[in-house]
Amino acid sequence: MVVGAATRLVEYLSDADKEYRAVVMLGATSDTYDREGTITPTPGFVAPNLEAIEQALGAFRGEIEQVPPMHSALKVGGKKLYELARQGVEIERKARRVTISRLEIEDYSPPALKILIECTKGTYIRSLAYDLGVALGTGAYLSELLRTRVGSFTLEDAITLEALEEAFARGTWQDSLRPPESILLDWPVYNVDETQEQAVLHGKALQLSSRPTDSNGSMALRSPNGSLLAIAEWDEVSGLWHPKKVFGMAGR
Repeated sequence: MVVGAATRLVEYLSDADKEYRAVVMLGATSDTYDREGTITPTPGFVAPNLEAIEQALGAFRGEIEQVPPMHSALKVGGKKLYELARQGVEIERKARRVTISRLEIEDYSPPALKILIECTKGTYIRSLAYDLGVALGTGAYLSELLRTRVGSFTLEDAITLEALEEAFARGTWQDSLRPPESILLDWPVYNVDETQEQAVLHGKALQLSSRPTDSNGSMALRSPNGSLLAIAEWDEVSGLWHPKKVFGMAGR
């Protein structure tokens, strides 16, 4: 749950890398790539060994091209793909570039394969399961999926709705909050001086010694008092950092 000033940062939270634990069932396919669809067993299925699975997984590590499943909320021509799929219509989908930075086998009890995935935004774990089935020649679909991390926020740090309701009743719910800057923990940060702070508060661009460290081209600016001042974006033409979102005098 994102509240207060942090709602202005929620877009960066959705852009953050994700971690999942998934169970992939080998030996069958699904028209939705998951257990919600029509399951079709693969004739003559023989469970592959761990060595074969590990070899197949190697092709999915790093930057890969992935085709979104038809049963997804992705829009094409103003219509969501799953709406077309429900009408029995299948259209060609463009492959997307995604990055899977970590892909490990956690357990294998044929035909169930449990894997850990760390990936960028836009990665479809259902498509990964389907593509793995194709690579193995066994067919596969996604049986279970649990998201265990978004950015720096982990499932272990989460609290239940029941616990949150109890905290509201006690008046201690704010103890469960994390500062907005938590969303930007992996971001580059620049500490501005008071003159630069005033410039940012008036919407002026800054000429700084820092340059973008990744393709994101964004950086967090921190006030002299240590609070989050703004999100700045790099402009290659002018060589300046332009304030995109300014958070004012928070913390003063």
